[in-house]
Amino acid sequence: VGGWPLIGVGARRAGTIFIRRNRLRDVPRVLAVIKARSSAGQRVTWFPEATSSNGRGVLPFKSGLFQSAVDLDVPIASISIAANDDRACWYDDQSLVANLWALARAPELTLTLTFCCARAIDRKTLARQTRQALVCRGAGVVSEAPRAASAARAATGYP
Repeated sequence: VGGWPLIGVGARRAGTIFIRRNRLRDVPRVLAVIKARSSAGQRVTWFPEATSSNGRGVLPFKSGLFQSAVDLDVPIASISIAANDDRACWYDDQSLVANLWALARAPELTLTLTFCCARAIDRKTLARQTRQALVCRGAGVVSEAPRAASAARAATGYP
């Protein structure tokens, strides 16, 4: 994305932190940038699935970047976006133009946003709890995860 005309320039101007996903050694650099920005009061967003999919499920979360929240002792506020039409998903080798065209042809598109908050003492637990809370809330499954997220919000004072 960083090398795309217009979109890459816009992403850089918006402060996007690009990570080389095929290089595990890039994680410490990205963590340092995330920590610096968070400590300066900036909000940081990342996509813990580290890829896109057909939207029929939530892929396992990569836990590496969750370490920044653990180190800074801050909660993770998560958002999941689900659509009622597969055409809303952009994945595999589909081009941006093809995806936008598919979206334009969708007769009706409904998006469902799911919010949760989590806090944990290690990155793997935090990634797992965050994913579980989003999956359970988005699928309407009753479990302990939504209650745990509510408890985390209450304990941290984080909305």
